Amino acid sequence: MEITVVTQDTRGGVQPYAALAGALARAGHSVRAVAPAEYAWLFERRCVSCLPLDGMSTERSREVAIEAQGSRHGGLRTAARALAAMVPGWAVQIRDFAEGSDVLTGGVGGSVLGRPVAAALGVPWVPAHLQPVGMVNPATPAS
Repeated sequence: MEITVVTQDTRGGVQPYAALAGALARAGHSVRAVAPAEYAWLFERRCVSCLPLDGMSTERSREVAIEAQGSRHGGLRTAARALAAMVPGWAVQIRDFAEGSDVLTGGVGGSVLGRPVAAALGVPWVPAHLQPVGMVNPATPAS
């Protein structure tokens, strides 16, 4: 099966997906990944091809936060504008990179880009969250 793992998060939100991608590859699947450029090495060291997304590194995130200090909404609007400017280009890159995949997967950070790309490719998006997300049900009861 051709699987593309999509991540867009801090290292703590990317590294578990590198482990997942490596395990999927060891299980015999053809796996590729999408990750922030500064974390692409986490996938590459597991021999998983990775599309590095440029533009919102940890350093750039810090810059956005500093620029927004003292703003009424704690920088959320500034961060949202910075990300919104990059999302269309990232989506095209991911769509081209994921062409031929049977499924796309990832967590909360990856779903923002991965879900619409999966829909554009006509393949399933399989959520692989690090924690329960969504409505309470018998499989994920409330704590």
